[in-house]
Amino acid sequence: MGYRFTSNDNEVRQDLALLTKDEFESGGRGGLEFHSQLSKDRSPKDFVLRIGGVELHDGQNAYTGAKLEYTRNYWKNWISSAKVTGKWKNYILRSALLLKLLVYFPTCAIIVAPTTSLPEAIRGEQNWDYRYSWIRDSSFVLWAAHSIGLEDLESGYYKWITSLYFMLANNLQVMLGVAGERDFGERLLDGLTGYRGSSPVRTGNGAWKRLQLDVYAILLDAVYFSTNMGEEFLETRTTIS
Repeated sequence: MGYRFTSNDNEVRQDLALLTKDEFESGGRGGLEFHSQLSKDRSPKDFVLRIGGVELHDGQNAYTGAKLEYTRNYWKNWISSAKVTGKWKNYILRSALLLKLLVYFPTCAIIVAPTTSLPEAIRGEQNWDYRYSWIRDSSFVLWAAHSIGLEDLESGYYKWITSLYFMLANNLQVMLGVAGERDFGERLLDGLTGYRGSSPVRTGNGAWKRLQLDVYAILLDAVYFSTNMGEEFLETRTTIS
């Protein structure tokens, strides 16, 4: 069993499939509702959200149990290498997991936020699109990861940013897209009400036009943290002048 969702915006038309063995009810405005009493003694509920129409997927063979176990093991193994002690350990580890979740896996770009237009104040208008990679914020993330021994963030980001070097050398922007994009003209999505009525909802961010000369020094900070990984990694280092 499954349900299909289709965007009404022709510019971003996309189908999503919700696969489940449970039956949902109409929730109005194109939404769905499902009510169930959950407890640790009852069997888990499986809900799988995938790109593409329902007909492209077999809802009976989602293998969610095996995938969930694999996911748990991956995150446990990753965070186990962190070198953290003291009373704030749990808070630091949870923060590290969150920062790892902000890494765009295909390129290792580090984004500021996974969604757009989360408001600074409920029903306010300061709702910006931070789904991009700021050089400054990425450097701070690498510094934090390096300080607790999580080195894989550094190597991935270093390879990504140096792969863009010849495009950036003479015009280093404060922010980049996850695939190296440079132009982020803002656009309002008038058909969306925003989080808890906080509109407008935006895509793009005009900050890409800002000139901040300190970004070169901040980039060097990121390179510094990355090249502390060892001699083998240093051999592939690109000189930035």
